[in-house]
Parts: sequence; C-alpha cells; structure tokens
Amino acid sequence: MTTLSPIDPDTDFMDLEGLICDAANMTDVLTNALHEHFSKAPPKGGFLIDADDGHRLFFLASMVIAMTDKARDAYYVALKNEREAKEKRRPGR
Repeated sequence: MTTLSPIDPDTDFMDLEGLICDAANMTDVLTNALHEHFSKAPPKGGFLIDADDGHRLFFLASMVIAMTDKARDAYYVALKNEREAKEKRRPGR
C-alpha cells in the first residue's frame, strides 16, 4: 500500500509497513526543514521566513498529517480484519 492508494478493505498489519515508513520519513524531512529554519534565533529574537519557505513548511506539515491520518485509518481497518479473522478461528464457530 502506498500513501496515494486507497486503503484496501482487506488490509492486514503486514500491509502497514510502507505507510508507517513513508510517514516517518516525511516527519524526518519536516523536522530537518524546521531545524534548518529555526535552529538559530536571530538577533533581537523573532523569526522571519520568506513566502516560499513558509509554503514548503506548510506543505511538509500537511503531508505529515495526511500520511499519519492514513496510517491510523489503515491500522483500524487491519485491526478490524484481525478481530474478524480471530472470531472465525474460534472453536464452535
């Protein structure tokens, strides 16, 4: 499963690796960009970034949110599927 593909209703926990890794990698990119812009306080305090950098940071933050939301949603699909499969395996079913 990729970040751009829809969540398959048959998703299981093994399918989550790509989503989790993509979200973690994008979080690293965002963290590095934030560190680059805000690691040193300018004289007299306050930070100024130009519009292009502001748009890039907003884009990265939006991507992190979208990726983690999708990973969370896929987790709950996988959890539901796991619980249903476990119910089917119970004796007497």
